[in-house]
Amino acid sequence: MNRQREAETTDQFPATHLEALEDARLSINHGGLSEFCGLWVGEHSDCKREHRSNVIDQLCADGLLDRIGRAPERSAAITETGLMTLDILGGGQ
Repeated sequence: MNRQREAETTDQFPATHLEALEDARLSINHGGLSEFCGLWVGEHSDCKREHRSNVIDQLCADGLLDRIGRAPERSAAITETGLMTLDILGGGQ
């Protein structure tokens, strides 16, 4: 029953959002995600993806990321809720 519930949760959570949360978790001790020219990138050296502003906006609205600062020097850090969401979805390993 729990596996079915996890599969449904993962299906309802867009991959682009999960990728951004994973990069934010990787970058938790490296400054989080930073905005460059309208795209967001993780500060950890293993982060290779760029994330669109609308993905970050939605994750902030959902309480999974906290945005810090003002453009053009904004960053975003994962919240406790974001970490728990990754654990539930299986991406926080």
